[in-house]
Amino acid sequence: MTIRKRGNQYCALSQDGTRNFGCFSTREEAEHRLTQVESFKGQKALSTPTLASEVIELGDMYEKDLIYSGSFVHPSTGQKFTIDRDRIDRWVTAHQKMIQNGVKIPFGEGHRFDSASTYGYMVGLRRDGDKAVGVFSIEDDVAKKKVGKGIQEVSVQIYPEYMDGKGVKYGEVLRHVAATPYPVIPGQSNFVSLSEGEEVEIFQLSYNMEDDTMDELLKALGVENEADAVAKVASLSEENAGFKTKIESLEKKVNELSVEDEVIEEDPKVKELSDKLEALQAERRKEFLDLAVDSGKLKPEQHELYLSLMVKDENAVRKLVDGIEPGDKESTELSTLPKTDDEAAAELAAIEAACK
Repeated sequence: MTIRKRGNQYCALSQDGTRNFGCFSTREEAEHRLTQVESFKGQKALSTPTLASEVIELGDMYEKDLIYSGSFVHPSTGQKFTIDRDRIDRWVTAHQKMIQNGVKIPFGEGHRFDSASTYGYMVGLRRDGDKAVGVFSIEDDVAKKKVGKGIQEVSVQIYPEYMDGKGVKYGEVLRHVAATPYPVIPGQSNFVSLSEGEEVEIFQLSYNMEDDTMDELLKALGVENEADAVAKVASLSEENAGFKTKIESLEKKVNELSVEDEVIEEDPKVKELSDKLEALQAERRKEFLDLAVDSGKLKPEQHELYLSLMVKDENAVRKLVDGIEPGDKESTELSTLPKTDDEAAAELAAIEAACK
């Protein structure tokens, strides 16, 4: 595993330089990326890293701003879209994951996808303030002479839900970068060379590794190779971040709901009026039943029973009593004074059923 300094960028690479694990603005960030990759080879691999350096000469590497925060309208389709820092950060994360999995992001003439139109590849992506900045490796000899001269501006292809050939999902990504004299995003700066006439250092991290640790980890993760392991852990990290955000949101809501309730004392005047109203209603119920007893609709011993029923459903009891004729045989039979608790319970059930 190595770190190559390209201009003002530190790129984390595989030992042979064929795989780029991301380019960063500081050496510490690049070392942290290599530490993440090496961590898949076991905790012992992280204990004693050593750092060596040598000087080499790089090929044609360029840095270029691609797009920046703001609201835009595509001149051909009229489609409106908005770019902000969060969206750029998601692209950066997805780009690093794609690079780790060996997915290349082509840079070429227009949004074409044939090899003849490909100038090279975007090997790094970062956010600089409100701008998305790409790092390009130019491999085409003709394009090397044009970059920064005839080739100055670019257009990015934003792919909403990208999935590679292995079924790995990345979400929204920058899938292609095209050189064009008619960019959708105006006001771009020119390409900046990261390697012209300069020598840069390669920082190499080496670890003590155990042979069988990686195989055990790959088996535990359910993947076949190191690149898939990196992608799997990156995916789990993203899910964990999402869960953490949800948990924090729920904790905030719980805290809001857990505020101690205030004890509200009842207004003495309100309680006094409520008691008076209840007493008045009780007096009216008593007067109604007194009249029913005096008229012969009910027997005196039934007064208390009907009074308790009126507390439950006053309207139903009034309707029932109003329908009883004085001295009615059915009423008399119903009103016989019970001699046992069971008989009292049966009579109460019968009256309640009649009230319904």
